[in-house]
Amino acid sequence: MAVCYELMDQFMEILRPITTVEDETHGFRYMEGRSIVGFIDGTENPAGIESMDYTLIDEDQDPEFVNGSYAFAQKYIHNMDAWKKLKTEDQEKAIGRHKFSDRELADEEKLPNAHNVVSKDEEGGVEHKIVRMNVPFSDPAKDVTGTYFIGYSKDFAITNRMLTNMFTKSDRLLDFSTPITGNLFFIPSKTTLEKIADGDY
Repeated sequence: MAVCYELMDQFMEILRPITTVEDETHGFRYMEGRSIVGFIDGTENPAGIESMDYTLIDEDQDPEFVNGSYAFAQKYIHNMDAWKKLKTEDQEKAIGRHKFSDRELADEEKLPNAHNVVSKDEEGGVEHKIVRMNVPFSDPAKDVTGTYFIGYSKDFAITNRMLTNMFTKSDRLLDFSTPITGNLFFIPSKTTLEKIADGDY
């Protein structure tokens, strides 16, 4: 936490005169890196060098912003009382995975609107992936618990289609989760940032 404090303090020395902070949320790592609803998170994430193929803009896509990326952040509040009342088997059907082993359920065991069914973006049998992360946060005194989601992609249209699927196909997890924010950010590459600093943009 000390390092986080020092980093944020230095950022805010620069940003405070020109920005207004609308929300500050402190997250934490939950059991074994699980989401706050108890399931292992990011199981299907591309890893290592492979992740670059899904997150960094390439020359063919947009030559002016090569190696940049899009980040979509969204804050959810969960109805944990209702979620905890579900049996483990019903939670698993809602997510589409076994809670403790993290193995994917067979298709016939999942709900048609299980989270890992409707949150995909597929085209012609090919799944488009993003790199995603969910950070839990909680204020027990105020009975507020939630998740901060962030997804990185080379093309925001992919993330947008995933979100559209979740909301139009009634993702079962959304019966216990309410989005309260949503922000899209473009992350320039180091080369682009250097051009901006030099006044070339």
